[in-house]
Amino acid sequence: MLLPLCAPFWPSLRSCLAQCNWCHSRTCDLAPSAAPPREWTCAFTAAAAYLRALMCTSASCPVRAVQCLTERLATPLWLWRCQNRQEPSDVRVSPLGGGPPLGGGPGQPPGEWLWCGGGCDPSVLPPLRVVLYVHGGAFALCSPSTHRGITLGLLQALERGAGNAAVFAVAYRQPPAHPHPAPADDVLAAYAFLAALEPRPAIVLAGDSSGGALVVEALLRIRDGGVLPAPAGAICLSPWCDLEEEAAGSWEENKGVDYVPAAGVRRYAEAYAGGKALRDVSIAGADLRGLPKLLVVAGEKEVLLGQISRFVASARTAGVTVEFRVESGMCHVWYAFSMLATAEQEKEWYGRLGAFAAARFSEREEADETGAMQKLV
Repeated sequence: MLLPLCAPFWPSLRSCLAQCNWCHSRTCDLAPSAAPPREWTCAFTAAAAYLRALMCTSASCPVRAVQCLTERLATPLWLWRCQNRQEPSDVRVSPLGGGPPLGGGPGQPPGEWLWCGGGCDPSVLPPLRVVLYVHGGAFALCSPSTHRGITLGLLQALERGAGNAAVFAVAYRQPPAHPHPAPADDVLAAYAFLAALEPRPAIVLAGDSSGGALVVEALLRIRDGGVLPAPAGAICLSPWCDLEEEAAGSWEENKGVDYVPAAGVRRYAEAYAGGKALRDVSIAGADLRGLPKLLVVAGEKEVLLGQISRFVASARTAGVTVEFRVESGMCHVWYAFSMLATAEQEKEWYGRLGAFAAARFSEREEADETGAMQKLV
């Protein structure tokens, strides 16, 4: 019954997984062992089943083949979003390798801008409010274009709540060719570039899964460096906090629903670590004191729920203001295919992100105005 709903994706699945003898590389049950939560639409259930099949059958595939597959998967999803949701009609995207440069100067970090045509072209005048988005994908997979469904939804929410805002999705180097700290270095470089624009914008960092972990690492390095201005806040969607954990607590409780299998992620964690101990490249156990306000979002049915909850508890103990939302019935980074949920669900989910970002932007702008006034006195 779910096959017709996944029809746009099957050619990609067949062609890419044929490269790696996928029938013999299966490491988990292709079909979920539990009924889908009542919050899931049929199309949402189909997408989750597809992702589960991908994760389970590609565990022994060459990373390049899996990268190819994730790129092909994402295109029909975000195109479907544009065709079936009422997006702003004048959304502009500057894709990798083309379009307006970031600020027009040398040293531009790779990535893509997303903004509405009614706002300022970032190549001419940088926006006053920027969300720096860091895509997930187990550190080694995906790109700004695969996550365009998320960044488009975030942009729409920003237009409703923040105004004069844009999203910059950074393209960072990835393992196995570029293990830790290269991805985190690139996120920090993108933040530094944005923070140096004139006039200086208010910046909120956001990321999902491994991208959420890179956001937190960037926050820690900004704090410890003492040179860059602190961001206005940060959003973490299902952050992958503990790369060592793979078979305890919520991993066991939710493995029958979530699409992320423990056997399928270990090799990506090790590729990212590049020979280092996994605990040394995880944000779990980090000293979180002095971080800006955080919005952390997790799914009730995701395998990472336990470690995300512990991360939130640690942040609060360290004095960080954290807004923590556990979404009923949802799996890992459900925002990636939220366009297959109901329009009401999607509007609520992105509205929460937009409201948080708008509040942080306003706080930063008020603080800057106060500081400017004090200098005049």
